[in-house]
Amino acid sequence: SSLISVTKPVTITGVNGWSNTAVIGNATVGCITLNNPSAVLRGFTITNGLANYGGGVKLDNGAMHDCLITGNKCVYNGGGVYLTAAPTYSLVSNCIIRGNQAPTSGGGVIMYAGKLVDCIIDYNVSLSAAGFGGGINVAGGEYMSGCTIKSNTDYGSGGGIYVNSANFALTNCNIDNNYANSYGAGIY
Repeated sequence: SSLISVTKPVTITGVNGWSNTAVIGNATVGCITLNNPSAVLRGFTITNGLANYGGGVKLDNGAMHDCLITGNKCVYNGGGVYLTAAPTYSLVSNCIIRGNQAPTSGGGVIMYAGKLVDCIIDYNVSLSAAGFGGGINVAGGEYMSGCTIKSNTDYGSGGGIYVNSANFALTNCNIDNNYANSYGAGIY
């Protein structure tokens, strides 16, 4: 296995959607890095990745739509998806981010920039008592809209969502049945 790095303005589409096309990291590498504001990834299962940041997807610039990101791990933050603080554009829409794991923060997603729209973020875990955000750690970002954040666990604070950003907007989201060992089972 090797990391797929997309740096050109291309659209990569899975054949017949995420239930039929997978990128598998074999627990040795991260699966995909997108780093072009016009790069688009659509219709993949992204699974079994392992990276320092963003075990499934590291999104520097670009967009990801209609994907299942599941069963990924990271060494530090962002088990499933790592949205970096890149200067242009990052969007994750209509994706399921499920069953990913981080040892510290952002079991499902760590978000320094960008947008999450109409996603399901569930059954993700942040394992540290000093961690933040079992489902999502918001350290920046623009907004999250129309998302369901449920059944995530953080052994620190912010089971569903941990927000540490003054400029972040959360609209029309369902936050349900999350767990935190310290503070904020749903949102902190």
